Amino acid sequence: MRVSIIAFIALLLLSPVYAGTPVKYITQDIIVEIQEDKSITEQISFTFPESVDKFNYYIAHPVTNLRAFANDEPDCEVQYEMSGTLISCKDFNSLEILLSFDYPGLITQYMDSQVFSDRYVIATPTDNFPLRIYLPKGYILSEPEQESVESNVF
Repeated sequence: MRVSIIAFIALLLLSPVYAGTPVKYITQDIIVEIQEDKSITEQISFTFPESVDKFNYYIAHPVTNLRAFANDEPDCEVQYEMSGTLISCKDFNSLEILLSFDYPGLITQYMDSQVFSDRYVIATPTDNFPLRIYLPKGYILSEPEQESVESNVF
């Protein structure tokens, strides 16, 4: 009995997050642009198999300057959670939605390199998941340095 009550409470707590989420995405296309000032601009485009009028999406870090686009302009709310951002959009009717936002703090300095690190969780079945990361002009990707290992031969 106690287990079923806990399971029911957990379901109620999670249902606002997943209630408006489509069962499947045709495409979840992510474009990340790293700026010279180490800020990030990200665009995520979702394509749905059928028209939706509400949508929830969780990002694993705080975001700023959220913009949302669809056929009808969606009414989106941002709720900052302890570990990220919940974006809830409603009052639109579309086969796709585009989210655009900024965030700082995902680039760290490690020795002579600047390291970009992020997590992308695919919680909804998705047919196509293109992810593109654009570096600032003049920046390059580097190979990880191999630590030299000295061996003694006896």
